[in-house]
Amino acid sequence: MKLDLLDEGKAYLVQPKAGTRGNYTALSYCWGTQQTIVLSQELLDAGPVVYDLGKLPKTIQEAVIVTRRLGLSYLWVDSLCIVQIGDNGRDFQEQSSVMHKVYGNALLTIAATASYNVRAGAVVTVISYPSTHLYLATTSNSMQ
Repeated sequence: MKLDLLDEGKAYLVQPKAGTRGNYTALSYCWGTQQTIVLSQELLDAGPVVYDLGKLPKTIQEAVIVTRRLGLSYLWVDSLCIVQIGDNGRDFQEQSSVMHKVYGNALLTIAATASYNVRAGAVVTVISYPSTHLYLATTSNSMQ
């Protein structure tokens, strides 16, 4: 599953067609001691999953900004795209075995390597693109 960012203030959880490649970014980041918003089985079962972008942690918000500035509409974030609560770990077990494909099929992987938790923001963002690295020095103020 991926997040559809077409609506300015919301992100919709969508299931892309099998074999979809290159039309999304993926976020690699440190959760820290507590992830504030995660995908639960209950939320998934309740119907369309819609996240309010303004309520997402700062690192994820900044990944949304980078994704949109690149002209892309889809972002993959583990905490929001893999069921974390309520399925006895089944989705995580299944998805963790194919995470290399999720990152490998992404057009870009945004790595928030300088952040100590998801709420800190990506002070320095590293974007990897197949075998090239683009280093984007950012601050919270410059992302807005």
